[in-house]
Amino acid sequence: FADMVEKSATYCFFDPADGYLCLALFEVYLGDSYHCEDINPGAKEEAVNAGKHSVFVVGQHGPTPDFGPSSALEDGLAVPVGAINATPVTKSRSGDAAAATPVR
Repeated sequence: FADMVEKSATYCFFDPADGYLCLALFEVYLGDSYHCEDINPGAKEEAVNAGKHSVFVVGQHGPTPDFGPSSALEDGLAVPVGAINATPVTKSRSGDAAAATPVR
């Protein structure tokens, strides 16, 4: 899962022959997240030991803090429409990736 469409769109398959691109928007509850500022192969184990429900890797760029302005969908879901901003992360092998992974 990603916190911005720009990050998720890179995983979408686009065939120029048909001219369509499909991106599904989901509201996901990940519980209490264990935050990392870099790729950490041991993050899942650390999250479980800390009693967390998921792992969130903070990237170098993200949505406006507190998600800024938003647009409401028909069901009331607020979709952030703010600018992309640099995050406080200064070192990240993950590039611009921000991902949340459920811990099982």
